[in-house]
Amino acid sequence: MAEQPFNISSSPPSTKSFHPGWLAAAGVWTIAIGVLSLFPSDRLPPIPPFPGADKLFHAAFYLVLGFCWVSSRRAPTPRSIRTFVILIAGYGLLLEIGQRYVPGRSYDLLDAVANAGGAILGAVIPYFRSQRLSIPGKSRLDPPG
Repeated sequence: MAEQPFNISSSPPSTKSFHPGWLAAAGVWTIAIGVLSLFPSDRLPPIPPFPGADKLFHAAFYLVLGFCWVSSRRAPTPRSIRTFVILIAGYGLLLEIGQRYVPGRSYDLLDAVANAGGAILGAVIPYFRSQRLSIPGKSRLDPPG
Protein backbone atom coordinates (compact mmCIF):
# COMPACT_ATOMS: atom_id res chain seq x y z
CA MET A 1 0.00 0.00 0.00
CA ALA A 2 1.50 3.35 -1.03
CA GLU A 3 1.76 6.12 1.49
CA GLN A 4 -0.56 9.06 1.01
CA PRO A 5 1.13 12.43 0.45
CA PHE A 6 0.98 14.77 3.41
CA ASN A 7 -2.03 17.03 3.31
CA ILE A 8 -2.24 19.72 5.97
CA SER A 9 -6.02 19.70 5.75
CA SER A 10 -6.26 15.95 6.26
CA SER A 11 -7.78 14.78 9.51
CA PRO A 12 -5.67 12.99 12.14
CA PRO A 13 -5.83 9.20 12.33
CA SER A 14 -8.96 7.92 14.00
CA THR A 15 -8.87 5.96 17.23
CA LYS A 16 -9.60 2.89 15.10
CA SER A 17 -6.04 3.28 13.76
CA PHE A 18 -4.63 2.37 17.16
CA HIS A 19 -4.59 -0.69 19.41
CA PRO A 20 -5.90 0.60 22.79
CA GLY A 21 -3.76 -1.81 24.84
CA TRP A 22 -0.52 -0.91 23.10
CA LEU A 23 -1.43 2.77 23.21
CA ALA A 24 -1.93 2.55 26.98
CA ALA A 25 1.35 0.65 27.39
CA ALA A 26 3.18 3.26 25.31
CA GLY A 27 1.74 6.09 27.41
CA VAL A 28 2.61 4.41 30.71
CA TRP A 29 6.14 3.57 29.51
CA THR A 30 6.64 7.15 28.27
CA ILE A 31 5.66 8.54 31.68
CA ALA A 32 7.80 5.96 33.52
CA ILE A 33 10.88 6.90 31.49
CA GLY A 34 10.24 10.59 32.12
CA VAL A 35 9.88 10.07 35.87
CA LEU A 36 12.94 7.82 36.14
CA SER A 37 15.01 10.18 34.00
CA LEU A 38 14.27 13.15 36.22
CA PHE A 39 14.73 11.46 39.61
CA PRO A 40 17.79 12.58 41.56
CA SER A 41 20.54 9.95 41.28
CA ASP A 42 20.51 9.15 45.00
CA ARG A 43 16.92 7.85 44.65
CA LEU A 44 17.78 5.35 41.91
CA PRO A 45 19.28 1.86 42.28
CA PRO A 46 22.99 1.61 41.46
CA ILE A 47 23.88 0.59 37.91
CA PRO A 48 26.07 -2.53 37.55
CA PRO A 49 29.72 -1.48 37.62
CA PHE A 50 30.84 -2.28 34.09
CA PRO A 51 31.62 0.28 31.41
CA GLY A 52 28.66 1.16 29.25
CA ALA A 53 26.03 -0.45 31.49
CA ASP A 54 23.98 2.74 31.62
CA LYS A 55 24.01 2.97 27.79
CA LEU A 56 22.58 -0.57 27.58
CA PHE A 57 19.82 0.44 30.00
CA HIS A 58 19.06 3.54 27.94
CA ALA A 59 18.89 1.54 24.71
CA ALA A 60 16.73 -1.16 26.31
CA PHE A 61 14.23 1.28 27.82
CA TYR A 62 13.87 3.19 24.55
CA LEU A 63 13.69 -0.05 22.54
CA VAL A 64 10.61 -0.96 24.57
CA LEU A 65 9.25 2.56 24.11
CA GLY A 66 9.69 2.44 20.33
CA PHE A 67 8.19 -1.05 20.20
CA CYS A 68 5.11 0.03 22.19
CA TRP A 69 4.45 3.17 20.15
CA VAL A 70 4.81 1.47 16.76
CA SER A 71 2.80 -1.53 17.97
CA SER A 72 0.05 0.88 18.98
CA ARG A 73 -0.59 1.52 15.27
CA ARG A 74 -2.84 -1.06 13.60
CA ALA A 75 -0.95 -0.71 10.32
CA PRO A 76 2.43 0.96 10.85
CA THR A 77 3.86 2.61 7.76
CA PRO A 78 7.44 3.72 7.15
CA ARG A 79 6.22 7.30 7.60
CA SER A 80 4.58 6.59 10.97
CA ILE A 81 7.71 4.77 12.11
CA ARG A 82 9.92 7.72 11.16
CA THR A 83 7.56 10.04 13.03
CA PHE A 84 7.61 7.87 16.15
CA VAL A 85 11.41 7.55 16.08
CA ILE A 86 11.89 11.31 15.69
CA LEU A 87 9.44 12.07 18.51
CA ILE A 88 10.92 9.43 20.83
CA ALA A 89 14.51 10.51 20.12
CA GLY A 90 13.49 14.13 20.72
CA TYR A 91 11.82 13.14 23.98
CA GLY A 92 15.01 11.36 25.06
CA LEU A 93 17.12 14.37 24.14
CA LEU A 94 14.85 16.75 26.07
CA LEU A 95 15.02 14.49 29.12
CA GLU A 96 18.82 14.37 28.86
CA ILE A 97 18.94 18.17 28.76
CA GLY A 98 16.55 18.30 31.71
CA GLN A 99 18.89 16.11 33.73
CA ARG A 100 21.37 18.98 33.84
CA TYR A 101 19.05 20.59 36.38
CA VAL A 102 18.47 17.49 38.55
CA PRO A 103 20.76 16.94 41.57
CA GLY A 104 23.29 14.20 40.91
CA ARG A 105 22.35 13.87 37.22
CA SER A 106 24.08 15.24 34.14
CA TYR A 107 23.59 15.59 30.40
CA ASP A 108 25.35 12.93 28.36
CA LEU A 109 25.18 13.01 24.56
CA LEU A 110 26.00 9.29 24.40
CA ASP A 111 22.91 8.57 26.51
CA ALA A 112 20.83 10.47 23.94
CA VAL A 113 22.46 8.43 21.14
CA ALA A 114 21.67 5.19 23.02
CA ASN A 115 18.07 6.41 23.44
CA ALA A 116 17.74 7.06 19.71
CA GLY A 117 19.38 3.74 18.80
CA GLY A 118 17.02 1.84 21.09
CA ALA A 119 14.03 3.70 19.66
CA ILE A 120 15.05 2.79 16.11
CA LEU A 121 15.49 -0.89 16.95
CA GLY A 122 12.26 -1.04 18.89
CA ALA A 123 10.35 0.73 16.13
CA VAL A 124 11.41 -1.51 13.27
CA ILE A 125 10.67 -4.81 15.06
CA PRO A 126 6.85 -4.51 14.93
CA TYR A 127 7.01 -3.15 11.38
CA PHE A 128 8.99 -6.12 10.06
CA ARG A 129 6.84 -8.45 12.13
CA SER A 130 3.69 -7.01 10.54
CA GLN A 131 5.27 -7.31 7.09
CA ARG A 132 6.18 -10.93 7.78
CA LEU A 133 2.65 -11.72 8.93
CA SER A 134 1.09 -10.12 5.87
CA ILE A 135 2.99 -12.13 3.24
CA PRO A 136 0.41 -13.90 1.07
CA GLY A 137 0.50 -17.66 1.40
CA LYS A 138 2.33 -17.59 4.71
CA SER A 139 0.76 -18.65 7.97
CA ARG A 140 1.51 -16.95 11.26
CA LEU A 141 2.72 -20.33 12.47
CA ASP A 142 5.20 -20.86 9.64
CA PRO A 143 8.83 -20.64 10.76
CA PRO A 144 10.80 -17.63 9.48
CA GLY A 145 12.61 -18.04 6.21
